[in-house]
Amino acid sequence: MNSRTLLINSKDRDTGSTHDFSYKLDGFIHGVKGIIVDDIQLYNTQYTINSNNNKLYWTDNTSASKTSTLTSQSYTLNELCIEISNKLNADATSGTYLCSFNLSTYKVTISSSTGNIGLTFGTNTTNSVAYTIGFDNTDLSAAASHTGTNIPRLNTKYYEIQSDLVVDTTNNNLGNRNTLTILRNNKLFGDLLDHNLYLGKSLKTYKNSLDKIRFSVYNDQGQLANLNGVDWSIQITLMIE
Repeated sequence: MNSRTLLINSKDRDTGSTHDFSYKLDGFIHGVKGIIVDDIQLYNTQYTINSNNNKLYWTDNTSASKTSTLTSQSYTLNELCIEISNKLNADATSGTYLCSFNLSTYKVTISSSTGNIGLTFGTNTTNSVAYTIGFDNTDLSAAASHTGTNIPRLNTKYYEIQSDLVVDTTNNNLGNRNTLTILRNNKLFGDLLDHNLYLGKSLKTYKNSLDKIRFSVYNDQGQLANLNGVDWSIQITLMIE
């Protein structure tokens, strides 16, 4: 069996964006039987808050239903609490509101000076910030304060690289998706990821003839991970009959 190694950079994409693109080959490659991921150079550039998690659903002192939209960017926990406080107070009909976190447990608390703030994370889940700040998807009736049950999750735990190269998912030991590999994330925003799981693992494909390959990057919530225009590269070896 022969092999062919390809080094693909998202900046050379035919269509799409850095986190979801198609790459056009220079002609067809026939007789492809397997794929091996040799290397990936990808940076941790998904914002803490983005279009997938920028909504805070709540009720204020007047029981009016509110949706506060957080600014998409990278945050520390303290910065995110300040942003939430500012948006709560800007969107409130009345009352003063505060988002803070415990320095020992790191759990987030959202409180009201009037003793009346409700959270409607159960009723409203679309693009909710609940998971990010440690709250469950449940409604919490009006009270002086509410504290999340979990510590905040400000960064995705991993980036999952999917591709239409992996057509036969029954032969993909990573589950039922078209997963090429997974990059664990224990890095700061903007850093190069270096924990590549399943590097060198052989995956099967029945897409025998290739002239274009699609790559997509997902976060640990199964959402497309917006890399904010930062290009990345992947080196793969195609096993050819």
